[in-house]
Amino acid sequence: MQTLTKDSDPNIAGGSIFNTPDHRANLWLNYKVQYKKLKGVSFALGNQYSSKRRATNIWEADKTKFLADYYLLDAALSYSDDKFDISLNIYNITNVNYAAMGYFSQSGGWRYTPGEPVNFRLSFGVNLVHSKKDK
Repeated sequence: MQTLTKDSDPNIAGGSIFNTPDHRANLWLNYKVQYKKLKGVSFALGNQYSSKRRATNIWEADKTKFLADYYLLDAALSYSDDKFDISLNIYNITNVNYAAMGYFSQSGGWRYTPGEPVNFRLSFGVNLVHSKKDK
């Protein structure tokens, strides 16, 4: 747990830091096809993990409220050559419901920002500077 080690207020020192996970990890694996007919095609798979995070400020009495941990799975399919590239990325493909950020108020209950549901991005790029190859 991330803790605040020093503060002028002794009640605050030693408490965990608001909305800061103990552990966060990201991994992205990419495979580029080398076979002639599919040369330029890539497949990718990635994940994001965030452990639980404290949902109350350090000076508040309740130190037991946490936002749940979450694990997201992402994927991508792309094609590129010397002239252009196109890519389709899909995020949160398992459509996990999670709190991206949140807070537990002693007087008002939970307030949080939900994380993005399953979503995608299609991108297209053009190389305007072509390299001349020897003939």
